[in-house]
Amino acid sequence: MIPIFASKTLEDIITSLPEDKKSILINRYGLLDKKQSFDEIGTTLSVSRQRVHQIIQNILKSIREVYDSLDIIEMQNLITFANEITPIDTLDSISYIYKNKGLLELIIDIFPFLGMIIYKDKNLDIEVLINKDLVTSFSNKIQDIIDNLKHQKEFVSIKELTTLFDCKPEIIKNLSDIIIHDEHIALKSNKDIAQGVFGVIFQTLKSANKPLKIDEIVKISGLSKNQVRSRLDRDRGKFFVNIGKSMYALTEWDFSRLQTNELIYQYIKSSSETKTVDEVVNFVLIHKRITKTSILIATSLDPRIVSIKPGIYSLLEWGAIPYKQSHSYNIECSEGLITILKNTNVAMSISEIVEELDKHFGNKITKSRRTIWQNLSKMKKKGEIEIISGLNKKFTKYKLIRT
Repeated sequence: MIPIFASKTLEDIITSLPEDKKSILINRYGLLDKKQSFDEIGTTLSVSRQRVHQIIQNILKSIREVYDSLDIIEMQNLITFANEITPIDTLDSISYIYKNKGLLELIIDIFPFLGMIIYKDKNLDIEVLINKDLVTSFSNKIQDIIDNLKHQKEFVSIKELTTLFDCKPEIIKNLSDIIIHDEHIALKSNKDIAQGVFGVIFQTLKSANKPLKIDEIVKISGLSKNQVRSRLDRDRGKFFVNIGKSMYALTEWDFSRLQTNELIYQYIKSSSETKTVDEVVNFVLIHKRITKTSILIATSLDPRIVSIKPGIYSLLEWGAIPYKQSHSYNIECSEGLITILKNTNVAMSISEIVEELDKHFGNKITKSRRTIWQNLSKMKKKGEIEIISGLNKKFTKYKLIRT
C-alpha cells in the first residue's frame, strides 16, 4: 500500500549513512564532485577494485532493506518522468544538494526493480530517463521521425512532429544531425533541403546577409527566375518575407510580414496616439524596403487610417474625423491635376503633384493622396494621361497626353 505521506528525502537517506559509506557513494556517483572509478576509490581505501564493488553493493542493499522506494518523497515524480521519457537536462531539480545525473544513477542502482534507466539513443544528442520497457518503442519512434525528415523537401514544424509522433519537443530538438530554424527542423544530410531550390535560396540570402531582389537571387544562385519566384510565393512568409520592390529577406531578420497598410495601422494602434507622416515613414522603413510614396499611398488607401489634418494620422475607430470631411474645396481635384500636368512636359510622381497643387492652389484643393490617385486612375482610363516608370522604376509617374 502506498503511504499517504512520504517519509524521507534522498538527502535524508544519504546523510543518515555512516561517514565512510556516505563518502564512498558520494565519490563513486559523483554527487558532489567528479565521479571516481573503482580503482580510484580502491587506492584511497587500500583495497582492490573488486572489494570496492562489493562494498558498494552491500551499501545499496542495506539502503534497499531499510527504505521502501515509495516512502521517498522524490520517487513518485521520478517514476512519472521515466514513464513519460524525460530528457535528463530538463528534469525538475530532484535534489538541492547533489547533482541530478549521479543521483539518478544511484537511485537506479538502489531500486532496480522500478525499471528506470538512463538511456541514450544513437540518433539523440541527449540522455533520457526512461522505463526500460519503453526503450524499444521509443527507439523505433525516434527512427520513424528521422525517416520522416529524410523524405521532406523543406523544413518541418517541430510542433507538427510533436503532435504526429507524440514526442516531447525537447527530444525532437536534440536529434543528431539536424538544423533548427524558427521552430522548424530539417536533417543536415537531407540533400533536398541543402541542395534543393529552398536550400539554395536560403543560403544565398544567408551569405549575402541582406535583403536581395529576385533578379539578384537568380544571378547569385544560378536558379531560374521561375524557380525562385515560385518557391518564394509558396513560402507564404514562413522563411522568406517580401519587404517591397520584389525584395526578399529572411524572416529571422525581423522584417515585417504584414502588408504596408496593416503595418502602419498596427503601429498607430499599439502606440495609442496620433502619428506624424515622418514617424510613420521612419517606422515602416525599419521593417520594409519601399519608397516614401508607396508608404503614403498605402496609408491613404486604408479606410481605418484617417488624416485628421495635413501630416497627422489617427484611426477611424477612435472617432477621428478625416480632414477632408471638415473642409470644402473651391477647385475640383481633376481640374487641378489637368492644370498642373498641362504646365509641364515632365512626368510627375504623386508626391511631386501634391507639392505643385499646394504651391498653386493652397487650401482650395484637396491634398489627399488617395483622392489624387483615384482621380489619376480615372484619367488614365479616359486616355487623358499616361503612366511612366520613374528613375530605376522606383516611382510611378504621370504625364498628360497632349492632343
